Order: sequence, then C-alpha cells, then structure tokens
Amino acid sequence: MSIIEELNNKMPKWMNTSTKEYHAIWGKYPFNPLSTITKSADYRCGAIANEIEYLVAYADYVSKADDPEKLFERYLDYLFHVFTGLHRFREESDGSVRNRLYSMFRRRMNSVWGTKWMILDVFSYFLPRNELYVLENYVENNLVTNFGFENEVGPEWQLQTNGNTVLQRSSENPFEESWAMRWIVDENGSISSLSQVLPALPAGVYTLSFFVRSTITQYDIVKVSVRRTLDNKYYDFTLDMWVNNETGIRLKTINRYEYKNLWILLDVQSNLEIIFSNINAPGAVLDVDMVEFGERKSYPTFKLLARSTGGQAGGYLNLHYSSVDPEASTNYNKMSYIDIDHIGGTFTGITAQYLQEILDMIKPAGVKAVFDMIAVRR
Repeated sequence: MSIIEELNNKMPKWMNTSTKEYHAIWGKYPFNPLSTITKSADYRCGAIANEIEYLVAYADYVSKADDPEKLFERYLDYLFHVFTGLHRFREESDGSVRNRLYSMFRRRMNSVWGTKWMILDVFSYFLPRNELYVLENYVENNLVTNFGFENEVGPEWQLQTNGNTVLQRSSENPFEESWAMRWIVDENGSISSLSQVLPALPAGVYTLSFFVRSTITQYDIVKVSVRRTLDNKYYDFTLDMWVNNETGIRLKTINRYEYKNLWILLDVQSNLEIIFSNINAPGAVLDVDMVEFGERKSYPTFKLLARSTGGQAGGYLNLHYSSVDPEASTNYNKMSYIDIDHIGGTFTGITAQYLQEILDMIKPAGVKAVFDMIAVRR
C-alpha cells in the first residue's frame, strides 16, 4: 500500500480528500511516478506524500545496498564521500566512482598517491605486507661483488673476527636467494667486521643500501663505515663530509629484515672501503644481505621488492578503466592514477608485467620505478 493510501484511510471523515488543495498538499491517488525516482517530486503525488514516499524508499534502498554496484547517483556519492572523503569529478560516471571506491578499499583507504606508504597499501591488497619493500633511490648498477653472498666468500670480502664472535655465510635466514652474512656475537660483545674495497670510483654522489636484521632490538647493533683510501678519511654521515677520525653510522634494527639506504658524496676519485661491524649486544645474532653500492641518480627513483618462498606460477591481474573488464582489449593508455581505475582479475601467483603496470600508474611524473620479484629458498 502506498503512503497516500495510508494517509487517505486515516484522514478524518470530515476532510474532503478529493479537492485540488488536498491533492497538492497531501497527495493524490492513484498517481503515476516517473520510471526512475531521483528526487521526491518524481512521485507526482503531493508535497507531503512525495517526501514520505521518498524517505521510505531511500531508507529501504540504503539498507539493502551492501554492494556499491547496487548504488547510483546521490546514494553512491553519499557512500563514496562518507567512506573515502572524496567527491565525484565533474561529469564522472557512476562506474568510475564505483571503481574509485573499490580502489580506495584496496589501498586501505589511503587517499594520497605517489608515496611509499600508498604503494605499500596498494600492493598489500595482493601480496603480504611484511614481504613488500619500497627501495627509494635504489641502486641501478651495483658495484659490490658477491653482494648477496650466494658464492663462497673469497678475496672480495675481508673478514676480521675477534674473541669468540662468529662471522660467516648462513643459509638459516637470508633476505633473498639462499645466503646472508651472519654475526653470532659472543658474551663479551667482541667486534667482528666485514669489508670490501671498491676500486677507482670517480667523484660523484653514491648510494649504499643493504638489508639487515638482528635478534636484539633495544639499541644500536650494527655500524657502517666508508673509508676513502686516498687519504684514509672516513665519511661522516651526520655532517655529510670526510673527516680524519674513524667514524660511521650506528643503526638500530628489528627482528625482521629492514631496508637501509645511505648516501655518500665523493669529491675526488678514490678507492672506497665499505665496512660492516657489530657493536654492543652480546649474544645477538645479526644478519646482513643484498649489499648494493652505486650512482645516486639526480632524479627520484624507487623499486618495489616482493619476497616469495614459492608458488609464483599461474594467475593474472588486469587493470581496466571502466566497470567492465575487457580482458585482452584493455587500452592501458587511457588509464591514469590508481584511485580512478579498477583492479581486477584472479590472483594465484605473480605476473610481474601487471604489477609493473600498477607501479607505472601510481608513480608521479619524472620518477623512475621498477618491480622486482625476489625468491627466498628455504
């Protein structure tokens, strides 16, 4: 039964429900609403009945619309704004708004694009967050030999041990591939070091990066030094200059691999010696892996790393700019930022091509970004 029928049945007997005034104020029956109701007047009934009919329909519609696909126009706008804080673009279609709503959920409601944390939020929808790393100012051409310790340590790495502290390759907990360098610090905290000399580096700006973890996290446990063999000076990472006294940077770690990135300004051609050593933390276990050193670009760069222990075969990931997935006919040139586009498909493995295309969408103009899948063999 319609609202106006209810009203008419409950009106006092002395009120004439057939007059034009009654129809205009309360409503007329029968009435013929428009085929699509978008505002109260579309019921074409009467001022009060229109509003009540619309209120009932709105409450019923919203209560049943648990999927954005069931929402349109103002209802969709309301949901979109409440949950994301964003607004519909001028002349933006409902399909595009739905896609943006889905994308926002997939990126954990992060409304800022082009940042490290947004990148992690986006890709953590598809991959485990604790296996994702964003490497800012990454090394493109690595000058470190045996950087992942996958080969037996030879003359490229110099190991200096003291006391009962053990320094050796370990396959127990590598960051990538099968091996890492491990310190097992004795009860006295005896310091042992690992170093490599990089020959004849021209003047320039360089990046030193590596992955590190330790079992003790309360205080600094690893020290990194860079020595210029030309004059035996050390780089002061605090002052960004070369100094005479032996110095370096002391780093705190956590009990999972962290990415560390340092930059060095070399003002004259020289050999450089990179030195890693343990400090403090008697009884700690310290792991270092994937040591990279190379030119620091004059423009921003970042690399997305995803670690995996297997299961990389199969699956696909499609990006499309409308609510309908055109599969192979997707025109990727029409896509822009990820909060405008839709991510779909099935995902049982990793296809680096598609992940790279997501990365291309979310990186700001003028920033170089790449995706790398690295395997950890257990």
